[in-house]
Parts: sequence; C-alpha cells; structure tokens
Amino acid sequence: MPTYKIRNKDCKYYVESSLKEIGWKINDQIQEHFDTRECAVIYSNIESEIETNLSYKQINYISILFDIDNNNDLPYVVEPILRTITNKVMTSGAPHCDSFVFTGAHSTQIGNSFRIEMIARYYQEIGILNGIDEF
Repeated sequence: MPTYKIRNKDCKYYVESSLKEIGWKINDQIQEHFDTRECAVIYSNIESEIETNLSYKQINYISILFDIDNNNDLPYVVEPILRTITNKVMTSGAPHCDSFVFTGAHSTQIGNSFRIEMIARYYQEIGILNGIDEF
C-alpha cells in the first residue's frame, strides 16, 4: 500500500494559501506562459551557512512567478500580493515564518508580456546532531 507524505504547513504553504485567498491559481511548475492571476510558487534557492560547530543557518528562498501584459501595472499587482502574503505568513505561527521577508521583484520582457519574479526568504536553524544521538 502506498504511503503519502502530509504537506507541511511551512512558509511556502502559507504563501500559496494567501495567493489562493486573493483569487490566484497556483501551479507547482514554471510554465512558458501564465494566464491572468495564475502563478507558480517554487523554492528557488537554499543557502547554508555554519552558525556554530553544532548548527547551520539555512536561508530558504521562495519565488512567485507570474506574467503581466502592462509593465505600468507592476506596482499595483505586487502591492496586494506583498501585503497579503506577509501578513498571513508572519501571523501563521508556523516554524521559522517570523523571519519571512520579500527581498524584491524582477521583471523580464518576454514577447509582449513581462515575467515577474517576486522573491522572499526565511531563515531556519538546523541542528547538526538532531537525530544522531538516537543510534
């Protein structure tokens, strides 16, 4: 019988649920083109730094990718996303979400539309010895 992993209610989960609440369709893969109010939410990068000899500081990056037709609309599309997601993630009580912050948005012209990538990050401390002393 197959086993199914239960989705963790982490920062990415709350980013996706916030977008759904304000009427966005979420894809788990980047596509060549997104329709209006359609986006992809992905982990785009993970960096690790030694914090102490017993722990790492991991920086998790989440990207929200979507298309718009008019670059003049960018501030008016980004603002409600930024406000809604930040509020929901910061008040979620989920682990590590208190360090969640948007770091910027990038625009790239693709034909007659613009691909927008909004980038957020959050920190997580990882104990090196977690689970090892069970052996």
